[in-house]
Amino acid sequence: MIGDQHFCNAELPKNIVMHTLNTLDKLDPINLIVCGKKSAYILEDATVEQISNAKFYYPRIRPVRSWNELFNEDDTFFKFALSFDPSEITEKLTILQTTLKGSLIHISSGHGNIDLIIPGVNKYTRLKLLGKKWHISDSEIATFGDSGNDLEMLKHTKYSFAMGNAQEQIKKLQIQLSALIILRHCLTLLNQLSIVIIK
Repeated sequence: MIGDQHFCNAELPKNIVMHTLNTLDKLDPINLIVCGKKSAYILEDATVEQISNAKFYYPRIRPVRSWNELFNEDDTFFKFALSFDPSEITEKLTILQTTLKGSLIHISSGHGNIDLIIPGVNKYTRLKLLGKKWHISDSEIATFGDSGNDLEMLKHTKYSFAMGNAQEQIKKLQIQLSALIILRHCLTLLNQLSIVIIK
């Protein structure tokens, strides 16, 4: 979205959405959110805590009685967000990788969560599209991240910053982790100056 206008949107074929939901039903994730262009969707029998957490990341989210209801929606779907029990995650991700056969790939999205995304559709490819529209090059973009879903944009933009809580794969990029200390200092100073000016 740019303002109220849709800029670009990836779309999964209906058969891939159905196949993925059938696969996930057998794997029993702790929570599951299906992301669409118009809304995100969660099962209405999810816990209050799961729904509350989902609303933090997906302000437009609708509970549905069953995943079959998705196919009555005038919407397109492009991502699945989920989590597994930590003791089962390796086994279940292996099953997903084998079953989905490259139609979707899994990446970490922080806090133990996983995104199933369309190959080649990530934060960096979307930044590239925005850069092309606004004539901004990778060398003029600053990115901040902590998880696997930030990896591509951190690797390809000139000013890349790892958050203090970044996963090891992000820290191994040897990007400007220490620069955040400088950034925090600058923000603190700006905040102090604004208070003085207001007074």
